[in-house]
Parts: sequence; C-alpha cells; structure tokens
Amino acid sequence: MKEICLILCLLINSTLIFPQKIDRYAVVTRHNVILNNYAYNNALQVGNGQIAFAIDATGLQSFDEKLGTYSDWGWHSFPKPGNIEYENVLSELDFYGHKATYADPTIIKRSGWAISKTGQVSSYESQSLASLAENKKAAYWYYRFNPHRLHLGQVGMEIKLNNGELAALNDLQEIRQELDLWSGTVNSTFKIEGIQVKVTTICHPKQDILAVKISSPLIKKERLKIFWNFPYMQEDPSKGPDFSLNDAHVSQITKSNNQGVDIERKLDNYTYFVSIKWDNRSILRHIEKNKFYLLPGKGSDDIFFITSFSQKPVNDLPDYKGTFRENKISWEGFWKTGGAIDLSESIDPRWKELERRIVLSRYLTAIQCSGYSPPPETGLVNNSRWYGKFHLEMIAWHGVHFALWSHEEMLENWMNWLLTEGIKGAKNTAERQGYKGVRWNKMTDKYASWESPGATTVYRITQQGHVIYLAELLYSINNNKKILDKYSEMVFKTAEFMADFVNWDNKTQRYVIGPPVKSGAESVFAPDAQNPTVELSYWAYGLQTAQKWKERLNLPRNKQWDDILEKLAFPPIKDSVYINMESHPDDWRRRPAWLEVYGCMPGVRIDTAIMLNTYKKITGDYDYWDKWIWGTDFPMFAMCAARLGKTQDAIDWLLYETDRNLYLPNGANFGGTIPITYLPANGGLLWAVAMMCAGWDGAPERYAPGFPANGLWKIKFENLRRTF
Repeated sequence: MKEICLILCLLINSTLIFPQKIDRYAVVTRHNVILNNYAYNNALQVGNGQIAFAIDATGLQSFDEKLGTYSDWGWHSFPKPGNIEYENVLSELDFYGHKATYADPTIIKRSGWAISKTGQVSSYESQSLASLAENKKAAYWYYRFNPHRLHLGQVGMEIKLNNGELAALNDLQEIRQELDLWSGTVNSTFKIEGIQVKVTTICHPKQDILAVKISSPLIKKERLKIFWNFPYMQEDPSKGPDFSLNDAHVSQITKSNNQGVDIERKLDNYTYFVSIKWDNRSILRHIEKNKFYLLPGKGSDDIFFITSFSQKPVNDLPDYKGTFRENKISWEGFWKTGGAIDLSESIDPRWKELERRIVLSRYLTAIQCSGYSPPPETGLVNNSRWYGKFHLEMIAWHGVHFALWSHEEMLENWMNWLLTEGIKGAKNTAERQGYKGVRWNKMTDKYASWESPGATTVYRITQQGHVIYLAELLYSINNNKKILDKYSEMVFKTAEFMADFVNWDNKTQRYVIGPPVKSGAESVFAPDAQNPTVELSYWAYGLQTAQKWKERLNLPRNKQWDDILEKLAFPPIKDSVYINMESHPDDWRRRPAWLEVYGCMPGVRIDTAIMLNTYKKITGDYDYWDKWIWGTDFPMFAMCAARLGKTQDAIDWLLYETDRNLYLPNGANFGGTIPITYLPANGGLLWAVAMMCAGWDGAPERYAPGFPANGLWKIKFENLRRTF
C-alpha cells in the first residue's frame, strides 16, 4: 500500500502526466516594461536575434549616439598596417616537449632556467604591452580590434522648438514608454512644448527591418523629420561609432523612387546596404555626406517608414502593416510555445521580481542571442570592451537555456556556426599549435578569422567541454540519429584535441592539464598553471560523452580516451575543499568560478561531501568575492546550492541584493561592470530556474526539486526540461 501511495504521489508531481495550466498572456504582460525617463543603461530594445536596435525615449535613436544598431553579420576591419602580420603576436611555449605558439606577445623567455610551481622546467615571464616592440604592439591591437562589429546606422528624429532650435532630450515632457512583450512592440509617447508625439517601434521577425509609425501634430506643422546618420568606427571600436569622420566612408543612393530609396554603404573593404520605404507623401533628402532626412508630406499627422539593413540589396520591402502583423504573430508564437513558469501564487514576496527577471530574460535572449553565430556577451546594442566579438567559453550560458525552455531551434541557429566557420577556425588553431582535432578559440568573430590575442584569451579551454555538452543536450531531447550524424565529427574532433592536449607526467604517473592553461578564475600566470578543477572534470565529461557517441554510432571505443579517463588527474583538494587549481593551492584571488563544476556542470569526478565544504567556504566569504563577481555567478551559486540540497540558498542567490546582481527595469543584468546588458547572466538565470523546476540527473524525486519545500513557493511550470 505504501508503494502505491508513493507511486501516486510521484505521478501527481509529474508535469509530464499532469501538466500545469498557465495563463501565459497574464504572466508575460504583467511584466511589460513601463518607463517615464531615459537612461542609456536602461534603454529599451527591439530585435530578432539577427539584429537589434536600442532606442531612447523617442522610440528611435534621436539623442544618444551611443545607442547601437548592430547585427549578427555586420563586421568591419580597419586597413591593416603594412608592417605587421598575425605572426607578430605569437609566442612559442615549450612544455613536456611540445612546442606551440600562442597569440600572446607578452610572454618572453627568461635569461636562465627555473623550476616553476608545477614542478616543470619553465623559462617564461610576462611583460607589459607597453614594453613590446612597436610592431608587436601594433599587431596586438590590430588583431584584437579587428574584425569588430559594425554600427550600421543611427535612425532618429529631429524636432524643432518654437524658437527654431532643435529639441534636446531634456525638452521631452511627460515621457511614457511601454514595451509590450506579448507583441514585441515599443509604444513611446512624449510631449514637446505641450504637443504630443506617439511612436510605435517594431522589428521584423525574419528580416533585418525596423518599422516605425509616428503620429503628432508636429508633422503637419513641418517641425518633425526623420534622419539616418551613418558612422565610421572610433579607432578603439569598443568606444562605439564616430560620426565625425565623414570622408572615411561613403553612403551612395543606388536606386530611388517616390516611396523608397536604396543606399550602398562602403567602409574600407566592407559593403552593406540600407533600404528605406515610406508613405508616398514624404520626401527623402541627402543633405550631408552620410546623413539622410525624410521630410514628412504636408497635410497629415502620421508618418510610416520601414528601413532594412542587409548584406545584399533588398529587392522588395514589406509594408508597415505586413511587418506589424508578422511581428505580432511571431512573438505570440514564441510566448505560447516552449517553457513557461507562473510564480504568482507564491507567498514569498520576492516571487514577482524573480518572475520579472525570468520573463524579461527570455525576451532579451530571444532578440540578441538567437542569431546565426554565437552572441556577444553584451548583446547587439553596443560594442563593449570586446569589440562585439564573442567568447566561446560562455556559449553554455548563452545557449543551454534555449534547450531547457523547449526552444532548441534558437540554440541550433548558432550551433550550425560551430559546424562551419567555427570549426574551420578551431582546426587552424589546433594545426598551428601541433595538436590533433580542433581547438575552439575563446575570443573570435563570426568568420573565425583568427583568435583574438591576449594574456587570458588564448589559454582558456572550458569551451572544449561546452561544445560536447551542447551537442549531448540536443541529442538528449530527441535521441535522434540525425543529431548524432550532424554533430559527431564536431564531438570527435573536439575530443581528439582534448586527448592530445593532456600530458603524461612521469613524476606523478597521471595525465595532467597544462601548463599553459587559464581557469575561469583567470588569476594565475598561464605558463605556471596546472590542473584546474573545472577543466579536469569537464575533460572527463567530454571524453566520456564522446565515447558514448562512438557506441551510439556502433563505432569502437577509442582506447587512448579510455586510458586518459583511467589515469587523468582528479580535481584538486586542499583541507577538504576543492581549489581553483592544483599548482596554486592557496590562490583565492579572483572569482570562485570552480563552483560551476557542480551546478551548471554535472560534477563528473566530484565528491559531494567535499563540494559541500567548498560551497560553505566560498559562500561564507562572499564579502571578499564581491569585487570579482560577475552576473553569471549568482545563478552558478544557485545551481550548486540546489544540487547540494540547499534550496533556500538557491532562491536567495538568484535574488541576492547587490550591485553585481542588479537587473534593471528593462531586464538587463548590469553586473556592476558592463555599460549595458550582460546576457550570460540572463541566460544563466533561465538555466538555473529550469533546473530548479524540472530537476537534474540525481535530483530528489519531488516536484520542483530545486525550490525550497517550505510552503512559500507555489510553482506552476510547463515544457521545462530536466538537465544533466
């Protein structure tokens, strides 16, 4: 009888058998964003994954030149100085008899030999960038800056005041902006000298098109006009566009009629196209070299226009009504399908803030992380300090949640990049360094032109495990041979590098990782670093999973991989806690990234009791970590806490009140370090919540096992998937 009762309880708690019915429209729309002022960090955004537009209080980019129009495909490089080549950034390192070049020009050989902390012969030290020879310094900055994501153009409005001067941002009165999440539409209203302006802003779901409707008596009074202003990029592209260098680029009309115009944009060796379509009452004027004005026709208070940005000329633009209809259908389809969660019946007063973060994170990741190459950490609305490049050691944070929220097609969009441009670049790096298989670059661009140089970037290796993890995640959803056939080469080539990268250490009679290597803490000089905790566990996971793929495809197991799995060093422990890396047992100087080994990752070769000690030590010393923490670390803490059964901690970490875990009114994680949006934190939040709801391998057999069973949380969820 007890067994029957237990089975019934488990069935009742199973969402597969008794799915929770959720009013999805109510959940989504109660978190519509409403703003009454403008701040750059809190700018609203529209987009489709391929392109995004950040807008100010006017619904356009009228007053803030920093606001971006960036795309998945728009990349630009400055002309290369003739006296530099990529070889100028390379330094050769020799460990365990394997010589390899790394794009880190700061590494130099010492005059003599010394024994490093790893016990291996080392002859390396680091020098500052400032002390490099001029050709090395120039090469470093050129290949770090280029290619960079290109600001495609500012679209805004100019409004004249009664005195004839142009209105400024502080002339706007009674500002009200609402992001209608259910339709992906921003409605903006404001007044200028008491006269109202209404603006509706949307992005086409499939084409890189911005569609806008403006209504105001100012139009009939000929005091409002629209402009397109095309920039060059500043010498340091992370600082954004430069609208003053008009002679450095060309904007040329190639076709025009009374309702539209095509513009060809040329910057150095890069060309792209902008098309504009408007109602037949308006007139376009090319008044300045790279600036165009749309002058509304007389007799109407309304103006409609559509503008596309593209790699090739667009033959026919849809009309505004058609774009609006497509946008509405697409967003309703997004919200009605995939995962959903409703926390509104919870007693804990923080439920609404957590639900708000969830809903807005889904919106932001959909418009900025679902393109055809991996997304930049700060999204498609600025160039940040990484020049719009993306970091492959963050792809799990960008992509896992799509699969767990049953929108794996958004992950597969850029997983296809891994199979094409990405794997070519990874193969080139492995070949240059004399390794088998493919070595995935940390910081690179859509075309994987080269690995971006840096004293940290070129030594990170966590992305090797991510590539296999993501492929396994997609396979776990369908158990489909098509997935095995599609990704098997990528999985096997990745594992080949992992097997070739480890070294046999005669002294300890085991396989070791590094030197050189950098862990997620990024705190130790790479030529001195060996056996980081996360990477040792991920190496074991990656090779184990690659062997499973061999067996699923009826291929023989790889004997070398099995030998490594048997003899690979275990994650290092000191004083009954896991440490960042074995070579530096006292290194606690940076972010405690090794908690991810048992949280986001399934904890291969991890002892739970030791991990619990580690968690207590790290989280008990949070005040020390605070200055190093990133927005991703709070969901990382939460996932680790959930696996350890500390479910109250899991909730508390997701909602921890600190500048480093700040989610702005527009949903962006500010993180205390990034000027606008830090998307891995949004993705990490969705990852953690899905795991806490649907569970993980080895989770307690109860409903929502990652949430505290204290009666304060009433969770309804649909279509969320269990993780590893």
